[in-house]
Amino acid sequence: MSDRIKFGIKSNKGYAVYLNHGDCFLKCFDISKDGFYTDGGVTYETYTNKYFLEMESLSESQTIPPSGSVEHTELCSLYKTHMAKKEL
Repeated sequence: MSDRIKFGIKSNKGYAVYLNHGDCFLKCFDISKDGFYTDGGVTYETYTNKYFLEMESLSESQTIPPSGSVEHTELCSLYKTHMAKKEL
């Protein structure tokens, strides 16, 4: 069994949540329901190993003209939860 894993999903909601020891990390991001996404059409990917966990939102694939730009906005929040461990 590998000590690392990467997976992706097509999130139509535009958010991902990570719960760990009473902390809740929430990442919200824009998605384009009609957009073209690489990596099999996923809008969100997670990579983890024994040292860290990465939460990555993806923007749609776009052609950017010379001197052009593109924007992909993420809003991250951290909360304390009051859920018992057995409820998680």
